This record gives sequence, C-alpha cells and structure tokens, in this order.
Amino acid sequence: MATCLDCDDGGALDLLQRRGRTLSEPTIPDLPADGGWNFDAYLTNTPRGIWTSFLAVVVEAIALSYITSAPVTADFPEKANATLNWTEGSWDRAFAFDMDPIIGGPIARVFVQNKSQRVVIAFKGGCGDPTLEQCKVDLCYADVHARSWGNVTDIAREIRAAQCSIYSSLLDFTTQADRFVRRVQKAFCGYHILLTGHSLGGMLAMAVAAQQPGILKAFTIGAEPFDYVLTHEMNFTEEQMSAVAKSNDIVLVCDPFDCGLQVAFSPTAYAGVKTCAYLDAPIPEECASFVRPFAATGWQQAAFSLESEYYQHGFNSSRFNETIACDTRAHEWLRYLDPVLKVSYPTCFVSDRDMQGMKVPES
Repeated sequence: MATCLDCDDGGALDLLQRRGRTLSEPTIPDLPADGGWNFDAYLTNTPRGIWTSFLAVVVEAIALSYITSAPVTADFPEKANATLNWTEGSWDRAFAFDMDPIIGGPIARVFVQNKSQRVVIAFKGGCGDPTLEQCKVDLCYADVHARSWGNVTDIAREIRAAQCSIYSSLLDFTTQADRFVRRVQKAFCGYHILLTGHSLGGMLAMAVAAQQPGILKAFTIGAEPFDYVLTHEMNFTEEQMSAVAKSNDIVLVCDPFDCGLQVAFSPTAYAGVKTCAYLDAPIPEECASFVRPFAATGWQQAAFSLESEYYQHGFNSSRFNETIACDTRAHEWLRYLDPVLKVSYPTCFVSDRDMQGMKVPES
C-alpha cells in the first residue's frame, strides 16, 4: 500500500528532471495486487524470474551504499556518483537525497523508477575501520544503543560508555533514519517504498519499517538484530510488536550462521521478521565445528549453550572466541555477494515472539 505524508507537489518527477536524469523502464516485472513490492511473489519466484530480478536491484542498491560513501570514495572518488546500472535496465539515483553525515550517523542512498512508482532506500552497514570517526560512532551505536550481540554486549557497553559519551548527541540513529525516510515519502508521494540494507543498515531499515506497518516494507540481507532497539530505544509495546509480525512486511535473508548465532545471544533477535536462510550456502571455514543453524535437530540447544559458556568464562572462553570468528566471517558483505547469494533460493521460517526466536520451518 502506497501512502502520502503531506506530499510535495510533483516532488519525485520534478526532482529527477531538474537533475537531467533519463527516466528508465522498470526492471522488475509488473506484479499482481497493488503493483508494489510483493514479497510472496519474489520468494516463490512467481512469475518466473522475478526473484532474480528483484534480488539484483536490492543487492546493487546495498553495494552502492557502501561504494559511493567514505571510506571507499576516499581512495576511489570516481565511485561517488555511481548509480544502479549492473542490472538489466537502470534506476535513477536521487542524488538530492544522499544522506552523508559529516561525523557519524546513518548513511543512505535513494533510487527511483517513476514508471513503476517504486523507490528503494538503502542504508549503509556499519563502518569497520576503527581509525575513522564514522566507525567509532557506528560502534558506539551498535554497542551502547542496539546491543548487537544481545546480553553479550554488556561488557562492550561498559567499556565504551565513557568513550561514547562525546557522541551521545549523534546516537539517535533510528530517529535520524525515520526522519529521512519520511522526507523521502513526502517527496515521492504515492510511491511504493522499499527499505533495505546489510548489517547495521539492515537493522535500521527494519526498525524504520516497523514504525509504519502496512505502509513501509523492508527486505534486508544479514541484518543485525533489531529487537532491543524496538523494545528499549523505541519503546514498542506488545501490541506494536504483534502488528509488525502480522504485517508480514519485513523480510531478512541470511547465511544460517550469521542470523543463527545472533539468535544464540539474543533469542528474540528477529521477532516479527520473516527470516529466510540460505541453508545450502557453503560453510565458512571458521564455522566448520559448529552445528549448522536451522538445518539439524537440536541446533538451538547447541547455540544457546554458548551464552552460558560466555557467562562462565567471558572473553577468555576459546569457544566463545571461535563463535565470534564464525559469525564475523558469515556476516561479511562480500561473502554474501559470493558465495551465499549465488544459492538459488533461501528457506523461509516463521518467527514467533512467544517462542523466543526459535525458528520453525513453514509448512
């Protein structure tokens, strides 16, 4: 369902025409129902070929959120103005909506197809270079606000609390992201808006979409858990969480070790989210000694035991450190590009908050 938020008159088309952009044909075929983002159609590949076409757009949008912003553009300035052109056809990048905070905060890119009235907003994942201030702010948000590793982040929160105090005014990532999306909604009145992202970017996409169930949709890849942000930072009630789950408008696709090990440390990590894991993805070398999540009886018990081991031995636990290494490798964006997303289709599961994040295959 598309909706307007005090629309600007002719905002989307006029904005692109002022930029001198050439309006392009839609890459994704027309869909049944309202013609918007139909996750059921994509995940069942109906009509045939629509899954590959949809995924190509999402993957390129996320990739561009990384390569058109710092630190990549510091070494490759020619990447800064790149737009979607790897897929069949092309999308128009709405340059006027580039979100690039100077010190720290959400980074996002906006892509538009006017004929199909679709918009993709891609939030960038967290920065990994600890020498850059942007990365320090990302880490402060992930550890202090989002608790990306569930209860295990408690020690990191304590360690970073003093360091992060100087960035306290910048750590309202979800508020910034929500305001940004509403500004895009206002400009592209009536358009079908999809939020996407990887890692931290995926978490922001899901958190913002959850605030407008039935209106915004989010399709993310390897997103960080968002349950703590919803329940503590955004103060979601049980009724609001239930509305998110019933909307069926938030989908996460992931490597099973990536999202499975997150569940080990935050049982409700993806409550309300349709989780789809690439069960046939090659196992990372760092994960060879672990039970593959979702694919074998008892995987939950094996994963959950890691949390109790952490509380007994903390960061001195060799098994805990092996878990960190496994998850880090499984989570990498470049690994999703090759080989994870080359697996034909993921297997989708039902996420039930009352079951504490234990996933049950759909019938």
